[in-house]
Amino acid sequence: MFNLSEMKPMVAGVRDVADLDQAIESKVDIVSMMAGNLMNITDIVDKIHAAGKYAFLHVDLIKGLANNNEAVDFLAEKVKPTGIVTTKGRLIKKAKESGLVAIQHNFIIDTQAFAMSIRSIKQNQPDIVEIMPGLMPRVIRDLTKEINLPLIVGGLISNEEEIRQVIDAGATAVVSGNPELWNIQL
Repeated sequence: MFNLSEMKPMVAGVRDVADLDQAIESKVDIVSMMAGNLMNITDIVDKIHAAGKYAFLHVDLIKGLANNNEAVDFLAEKVKPTGIVTTKGRLIKKAKESGLVAIQHNFIIDTQAFAMSIRSIKQNQPDIVEIMPGLMPRVIRDLTKEINLPLIVGGLISNEEEIRQVIDAGATAVVSGNPELWNIQL
């Protein structure tokens, strides 16, 4: 069973397939793919799993993959990632039904988006929540008071001090597309 709280707090957010080997060789436990397409995603997930890491697919960003229930079924049955990341509530529910870990991705840009995110999280009941931008310690503290779920943060985080600030504020993990941050020991 996947438990984010037992993982290293850094997550490799891979935005270019060319960076996959660097993510696999890093100290992270989790690789979140924000790149790839229908032709290579199975090989990518197999490579991540073969390295002993957990593979998450940001389904909204995988080329050729529709944002529908059939796409989630395809991923669960044929590709077999650990889970998916999506902004789509209906895909969260389908992922959980399909046995995948479901991460709900939210953009919190203002007070209204914060309130809408809480409603959406409570309605969709994801396994994990991911928010952007991540450099918001007060918002992280407020959100963790409202939801009882592991929280991944990302976006605008550029150094170890900022990573420590958001972890201290209550984030469970930090996702970054910057390979220089993947080996930080917290």
